[in-house]
Amino acid sequence: MSFEAIYPIAAAILASLATLALVFGLRGLFVRDVSVDTRMNTYLSGVNVETTATTVGDQQLAERLNETIKRQSFAVRIERDLAAASLPLTVSEYFLLRAAVPLILILITLLIWREVLLTPAALLIGFIMPSFWMRFRRQRRKQDFGDQLPETLDLLTASM
Repeated sequence: MSFEAIYPIAAAILASLATLALVFGLRGLFVRDVSVDTRMNTYLSGVNVETTATTVGDQQLAERLNETIKRQSFAVRIERDLAAASLPLTVSEYFLLRAAVPLILILITLLIWREVLLTPAALLIGFIMPSFWMRFRRQRRKQDFGDQLPETLDLLTASM
């Protein structure tokens, strides 16, 4: 069996895995409404934010995945980074996005250039891209806060 015969099957499997990971990862951005107070409590005190899933099966799966990831040492740091970036994602949803982006980039690379040699570069770029995106969001939020601080202080001093 040649590569040309396996290529459509591999592309279909890769596309379905990437789509599933992307859908489950992005679901947290659109389904859940996390208030500012909850995000601030998470960022300042490290309090665990409970997620509400739409169905019982999703809730059980999400709880098991969250508990498994929370036992890891890096989960607290990533949770604080997500809160600092004002992203309403759980750590597990962030990891799903980190898995989906490289798969999607590999799929796009294979579909556009049909060259297997470019897939390691697409994999590396796709794996690094979500962390750069989160860092960019965190820095932009800090900059917005710094830009609004003088106006807020002026408003407070003028009201006294």
